[in-house]
Amino acid sequence: LQAEMDEGVHIRLTGKIVKMLLEINKDMYEPCVTTEDGEKVMYVELLKALYGTLRAARLFWEKMSGKLMDWGFSINKYDPCVANKAVTGKQLTVVWHVDDLKISHADVSMVDDFIKQMESEFGKEAPLNISRGKVHDYLGMILDFSDPGALKVDMKNYIHVMMNDMPEDMKGKAAATPAANHLLVVNEIDPKALTNEKAEIFVHLVMQAFY
Repeated sequence: LQAEMDEGVHIRLTGKIVKMLLEINKDMYEPCVTTEDGEKVMYVELLKALYGTLRAARLFWEKMSGKLMDWGFSINKYDPCVANKAVTGKQLTVVWHVDDLKISHADVSMVDDFIKQMESEFGKEAPLNISRGKVHDYLGMILDFSDPGALKVDMKNYIHVMMNDMPEDMKGKAAATPAANHLLVVNEIDPKALTNEKAEIFVHLVMQAFY
């Protein structure tokens, strides 16, 4: 929600969020609600860049990089999500992915000062989440900078959580190869075919495994 939407984008709200909006202000939202297949639905136009939309990441990058340049940073010409600035004779580096930043400087007080700048600009809607030190948990990855000059990435906990969340009847047995000759054949009559709910769980698990 940090950037204004610069193009027409509509989204479809259903289920719990429609119910919540009606509880918050029935007079305002009820005229906007329709029913489709017995379900309450609301169509809205985005005024702010919503996380997850294709345009949102670009709009936030434009705001973020522009603000960094206002603060005296130079954007790396090879990687536009890296910015550097000389502070007290040492390099202050900001590396970011969408709205997650990694900040480094030889003097920790310079990092503190930068975080205060970020709070004043980007912490208005909600406080920033701040993680300090040599070990960070980011998107299921444990990033460990404890050894000088090295980065260790550990995803064992992510895999354990994925396996624990998997329904028992999906755990199956080990296979020699995923490329069986029936891989792309759809069995239309198998009574074991997945329900829509199970199919969604299966796709979710496959995408987690890809990650």
